[in-house]
Amino acid sequence: MKPFGSEGVALREALCDLGARDIVLPSRAAALRRSLENLDPAWPTVHLAEVIEQLAAHGQAVLHFQVWQVKPDGGIFGGREPGIDWEIDRRLPWDRIVADCRDWALPAAEVTDKAPDLVATIYWIDASDL
Repeated sequence: MKPFGSEGVALREALCDLGARDIVLPSRAAALRRSLENLDPAWPTVHLAEVIEQLAAHGQAVLHFQVWQVKPDGGIFGGREPGIDWEIDRRLPWDRIVADCRDWALPAAEVTDKAPDLVATIYWIDASDL
């Protein structure tokens, strides 16, 4: 199973809700965040590459992201993935995993459409999550 699979995401979110896991979110990434009722956290796609860089610079491995369109009424449509499939070699040192994840995610982020109504949700982990 990939570490961003629905079971893994649900487990990490439950641990956060219970206070047993801290989410590392660099201040710059937090400042770029867009809070939406149905998607939180989310970031405008124009800032996606910068957020990925910030997460990696703080030792966070970006596993996956999805792009969503925010409708004028606040509804959310889409959930498009970048269309790249990859696996993490968990035997590598953590800093290498972070770099490999960044190197996968950045090109995908750079070719993602940028528009005022597009946001991305990002799934990332810390070394303690493996």
